[in-house]
Amino acid sequence: MSGRVTDTYGETLAGAQVIVAETGETVFADMDGNFRLTLKTDKVYSITINSIGFAPLKVKSNSLSAFSDLSLNSL
Repeated sequence: MSGRVTDTYGETLAGAQVIVAETGETVFADMDGNFRLTLKTDKVYSITINSIGFAPLKVKSNSLSAFSDLSLNSL
């Protein structure tokens, strides 16, 4: 599955860290804020997004679409 990380103004966050708690998978968003994870659709996942200068975002869902467009709030 793929997703995108932005700030509250819609600007992409290159280098944002995306961590899947259940699998330990960690990826980083590319220059356009895009990331790709290897998740199965039949499980509940908790992901955490971190980026310098922004509050961490934790999302838990069994719907992969919940992870497709994520927005971080600045500190």
